[in-house]
Amino acid sequence: MKDTNALRVGLAVGRGTGAELADVFEHVIHHLASRYALPVEISRSPKVYHSYFSLIAQFEDPTLACEETLQDVQHYENYCRDEVASGTRAIFRTAINAQSLYLVREHHEAVKVECFNRGPNSLLLVRDQAQGFYTGCNQHDASHSTVSRSCKFGKELGGRIIAYSIGRARQEWGGGDIESVMMVYKFHLFDGVFSTWAKEWSEEYGVNVQFVQPDTANRNLLAFGIRGHQLMIAGNEWADIMHVMLLDMFGRGAQETRCTENIYLKPQLNGLSEYQTVHGSADDIAGKEIVNPSATIRAAASILERHGGCKGLEESVDQALHISHQRNATTPDQGGSLSTTVMVDSVLSILAASPSPPGAEGLEKAGLRNEPRESTTISEDVVSMGKKTALLVIDFQNDFVKKEDMEAAEKGTVSRMEGLASKIPLALDYARTHGHEVIFLRFLGDTRYQLPNWQHRDSVLGKKPKCVENTWGADFHTAAQPVNGERVFDRHANFDAFLGDGFERYLVDRGYEHLILLGVYCDVCVDSTARTAFQKGYYITVVSDCTSALHLPLEKSLNYMKKVYGARIVTQGELVSMKT
Repeated sequence: MKDTNALRVGLAVGRGTGAELADVFEHVIHHLASRYALPVEISRSPKVYHSYFSLIAQFEDPTLACEETLQDVQHYENYCRDEVASGTRAIFRTAINAQSLYLVREHHEAVKVECFNRGPNSLLLVRDQAQGFYTGCNQHDASHSTVSRSCKFGKELGGRIIAYSIGRARQEWGGGDIESVMMVYKFHLFDGVFSTWAKEWSEEYGVNVQFVQPDTANRNLLAFGIRGHQLMIAGNEWADIMHVMLLDMFGRGAQETRCTENIYLKPQLNGLSEYQTVHGSADDIAGKEIVNPSATIRAAASILERHGGCKGLEESVDQALHISHQRNATTPDQGGSLSTTVMVDSVLSILAASPSPPGAEGLEKAGLRNEPRESTTISEDVVSMGKKTALLVIDFQNDFVKKEDMEAAEKGTVSRMEGLASKIPLALDYARTHGHEVIFLRFLGDTRYQLPNWQHRDSVLGKKPKCVENTWGADFHTAAQPVNGERVFDRHANFDAFLGDGFERYLVDRGYEHLILLGVYCDVCVDSTARTAFQKGYYITVVSDCTSALHLPLEKSLNYMKKVYGARIVTQGELVSMKT
């Protein structure tokens, strides 16, 4: 007897590693759903669909390969329609042959949706998979020496994609007006018709619809990044290539660990969601039990949260995968040595040991779907401010610390650095013992790293390079040394830690929201790092007696950061006496 309260989920499996990942998906989704007392019914497609490699291995003749592709397409389309008729709202699909996949997406009028968030800034990218070069069929000549492919675009379909995208943006961003839609297509190739459509769509939907060339979109992303909320609809020709770059830009990790959501806009499919791993079928490792399960685990969590009301599950799974990666408890492609099954068990064990997300005891599903997450309360009297916290040690290096010591000795005064050198170790010990990661930031000022304007400044002011790589001057002072493999991020002749390779991505990957800053100098590198951190959405604490200013009075620098960046200013003693 079927459970009428069960969440029905479709499952479509391709060749290659598809069977292994399907087993992972079934195991994980039932395990996660049990935390919410949510029954799940899996409806699995009876056909195993070709991967690209299984297709060409079986059919050398392009005509036969095309016929087999069309059979896969027809079967999968029928399966999707049958699932919608049976009440299925979401399907998980492993990788299948791209040619089959894109024909299905054309016929079912699909878009792929992903929201990239960083602090207050958010990009909602809607990839048009229903039109363009990725759609259509191939035409071969008799000798198979040439192949041609044609595609089409339509105003009516484009308008429905825009209407869906505006509605999805309001859902993602909590309602409100959407002022503009950026359409990234090679629109110059279509006799001006796209510009005409844009004017008509702007009037119909009450937003500014604007086409931009892909190279212009790239230039703007590199120059300005994303500011505020931005809705972008893009042809798949550009968006497919740019996906890996956007993951990197927003610190979302490797493409192989991500899942994405496809929405079928054809009215008969009632907005069916299809979740997929971003990575391919990986036929070369099929059956070896080493395929990376991260994307499949994430897909199970996304389906349960977005369609089953399991609030907080996606974030909990992200954190568990992060911890697993930190422990190197991963498959070989991520640098670990675990099998697929062992990694899955490791992630589920981490989840079991973590606090249950809200509703995990079995909240009523109705009314919880698609709710925006509530922000965590800011607790000024708690060390972490109620946020995941890292402590940053900025440039406490010999060239800076010892230089002041020597100058003070020559003048017969006490060096400002003596106080810092006595208090910084206490702050580091406190962070380490209370589970807050300590991250070291190192300045390298070699001439070869300096831009021409930096070299000009040094020439005019008679400055010599400081903290030259592989010298004693670049080493961290004995009072602040990394221990037990703590991360060190170098930056080359610049003040801002966010300009150093890998630093920002590391923070985002690990979900940090609050940064405690100490080191030198408060009015130079500490300030530059705090400024960017604030603009990227991080909460900031500065430990006042663990920093020193170079050009401005320390109190003035600290007050500036408090007023402009909202920084919490505390002493080392106040920090360690706060609630944990």
